[in-house]
Amino acid sequence: MAGDWQELGQAAAIGLLFAFLVAKLISTVIAFKEDNLRITRSPPASPTAAASRSPARPDTPAPAAPPKPSHGGDVSSDGGSDSDWEGVESTELDEEFSAASAFVAASAASGTSVPEEAQLRLYGLYKIATEGPCTAPQPSALKLKARAKW
Repeated sequence: MAGDWQELGQAAAIGLLFAFLVAKLISTVIAFKEDNLRITRSPPASPTAAASRSPARPDTPAPAAPPKPSHGGDVSSDGGSDSDWEGVESTELDEEFSAASAFVAASAASGTSVPEEAQLRLYGLYKIATEGPCTAPQPSALKLKARAKW
């Protein structure tokens, strides 16, 4: 009698495992179809093959050497980060995000607590500023990594 239950339990476990694997296979195939993904092979990229395919022409100038750091060999770029943004216009979203971060800084400095609704709105602005607007449809329930990012 005990052997029958053990056999039945083993069969049920194997059946559940098989069903899970089949479901995972089907979800992967559907994901490839929905995203129009294809498996392709890129041609091997070796430096000798690239040089033989595109011989240097004498009338074209040689590529310029990369600029050397002007601050005594220090590799960090802390000092010149503001000059990188010169001439870049800020959008309405950037202005809202700047105002929100100033509001949070002022609230933290004064020691007052921010209402929960304002915190959620600020978090939404933060997510939009860092990851972009959420226009993508909700991913499949079987795609755990995609749902975590969504």
